[in-house]
Amino acid sequence: MKILGIDPGFGFFGFAVLDTDSHEEIVEFGTFKTEKSDKKSGVYAADDNVARTREIYRKLDVLFSVHRPAVMCTEAQSWPRSASASLKVALFWGALISICEVYRVPIVQVQPKDMKLAVAGSKSATKDSVKSVVVDRWPETARIMERRLESYPKGHIENIPPGEQVHAYDAAGVIIAAFDSELVQAIITAEANIARRGA
Repeated sequence: MKILGIDPGFGFFGFAVLDTDSHEEIVEFGTFKTEKSDKKSGVYAADDNVARTREIYRKLDVLFSVHRPAVMCTEAQSWPRSASASLKVALFWGALISICEVYRVPIVQVQPKDMKLAVAGSKSATKDSVKSVVVDRWPETARIMERRLESYPKGHIENIPPGEQVHAYDAAGVIIAAFDSELVQAIITAEANIARRGA
């Protein structure tokens, strides 16, 4: 069974896929970036938002179609005061909810402070603290991130700046925080029962 973790964001969003079969292992891990259109290109902001939302949907579709997660865990919705920022939150969540509906995948939301508490033991834990715990639990995350960074040529649209890598670690942190929730545990039990009947 696979659990997909998402750290939402319109410019960057993090993702992690945990395979719970036999032993826990992160099998996919990284950050996706959407690029804002150059102002000189004459693209209206509204059209740019639509194009970027479609790009987010397509990238999510790849994750869902390849890994077929049984459940998706994500940092809970939060609404900034800026109308422009709130719009981008809403657009991302529209794409995320739509893809979950298409693949019939339930959503578990975790408040950011609760994720930090579950992962690092403090609601005010730093992103570096979350990263450290994730790497200790799943050392493969550091190796996967290194390979991804090495594969991107400098200046490439998906080259991930060091400050943006934290989104991937937050996505893995969300899985840790949501793992013991009633819904995730019920899905794990149901999947195990199905596997036993099929054996």
